[in-house]
Amino acid sequence: MKKGKKRSISLFLASTLFALCLTSCGNSTNGTETTQPDETVLSTAESTVEQEEQQAADTLFEDTFEFSVLAPIWSPYSADTNLIPEIERLTNTKINIEWAVQEDFDTKVNALISAGDLPDVIIGANTVNLVDQGAILPLDEYYTEEYAPNIVASLNQDDYARIRNVNDGHIYTLIELFDFPPVSSWMLRSDWLEALNMEVPTDWDGWLELWRAVRDNDVNGDGDASNEIPIAGDQFQLMPSFGILPDSNNYFCVMPDGSYGLVFDHPNYELYLTSMQQLYEEKLLDQEFATRDMSAKYKAVDANLGFSMMAAAEQSKLSSQVLRETIPEATMLCVSPPTGPNGDQYISARGRISGFGVTSITVAAEDKAADIVRLFDWLYSEEGAKLMNYGVEGVHHEIVDGKPKLLEPYVDSFVEARGAGLIFQPIPFLWLEDNYMQILLTGKEYEELDELTKNFYDGLFLNEPYFKQSAPTLVTDAYTRYGADVLPMVMENQANVIAGRMSMEEFKAQYETLKGQGLQDIIDEAKTAWETINQ
Repeated sequence: MKKGKKRSISLFLASTLFALCLTSCGNSTNGTETTQPDETVLSTAESTVEQEEQQAADTLFEDTFEFSVLAPIWSPYSADTNLIPEIERLTNTKINIEWAVQEDFDTKVNALISAGDLPDVIIGANTVNLVDQGAILPLDEYYTEEYAPNIVASLNQDDYARIRNVNDGHIYTLIELFDFPPVSSWMLRSDWLEALNMEVPTDWDGWLELWRAVRDNDVNGDGDASNEIPIAGDQFQLMPSFGILPDSNNYFCVMPDGSYGLVFDHPNYELYLTSMQQLYEEKLLDQEFATRDMSAKYKAVDANLGFSMMAAAEQSKLSSQVLRETIPEATMLCVSPPTGPNGDQYISARGRISGFGVTSITVAAEDKAADIVRLFDWLYSEEGAKLMNYGVEGVHHEIVDGKPKLLEPYVDSFVEARGAGLIFQPIPFLWLEDNYMQILLTGKEYEELDELTKNFYDGLFLNEPYFKQSAPTLVTDAYTRYGADVLPMVMENQANVIAGRMSMEEFKAQYETLKGQGLQDIIDEAKTAWETINQ
């Protein structure tokens, strides 16, 4: 413990002074002259001891804390080039990490559970599976000011709802948090807008008028007035314009009354679906909406065919660069999201809770759990967050005007930063907005940015009034049992309605039929789970 360290340091100081007296206080060569100990040497010895004592006092743990971890790792991260040794040095820990490939990681974890050979910590495994097998500890008692003050200070009430287990309401994981909602933006071809002598619309009727103008005119100038795609990509990107903020699978949402359920039961869903049918029938919505994935959507825009879409704001720059290789004036301009028929104008915010670095403490480490939480909480502290985001001063960053500024090449790209061990997502930490922006802008100030980079930077922030947190996916027992069968069938029926192959009445009848095949169980358990985690 720290007291033992101070005692050994004091003994070291006493023995050092005694040795100095033996060598410096003895007779001179002539046997008559004596000398006093060298004050510089004494001062240096005392300074060294003070530094060692201060370093011991500054670490998180008084005695070295050792624990084991199993975690997956993937490119561009490296098991050899990371900041784990620095974490160990600054916290006085010894972290025995076994890195594994992502492929079949859960199979490896299951084998360890079966063999009763669990590490202290497992990162990146299927949490539901670990809970079901009784392999990990609930951590509710550690989400307190005593054990995790930095994590607790970083979370809001909505975050807690997203990290609680849906079946029992307990918290089983430590998480990576990214507190920077802007990422997506609607964007459109501003050069086409100018060619049509129109402005960015402010209501639904205005958007319909603009999309129809794109459809009816050869705005891409290729001689074919029928190949422009007014809305490139899938139908889901327009859900927020109808007040529906779906989960990442486009299945679930939070209702206007605060309850939780399937998007198909949202009070605005029928208006949304019939509006999508109208857009498709008028050839305003991408005629390949059901099969054109994100990559294909970008390719359509880059091929001078797509007019508008929702995407990561940076895509406005990337697509503009491709287009300008042949069309110098081409620009994908970031704009506010379309306003729907009822005045809804939203865009899904980036989730604060990352899917990476999800960390569980196993039952094998029950006696270590409190200190393991303290270690990961340190990564949320000012010192820990600085290390994870900016690395080592003089190596990865320098201090400019009192703030860390990333050095080249680490500021040049996320790949370079990750390859050096910064923003190391195989473990949980607090990803700072400043780090994200420094790398996104390659270390430049706004005034130094080129036109296209300013455009996507503006796109990140012009949507701030419209960002709204989307719903989480609550993986209940019913969802696991029936979801893979019945939910894709509902999605297929939805696509058939949009494409005019199924009526709204037929959709509703099929929906009721599917309720008897497990869909109602999914609805009921999801509603109960939402109430449980929000208590």
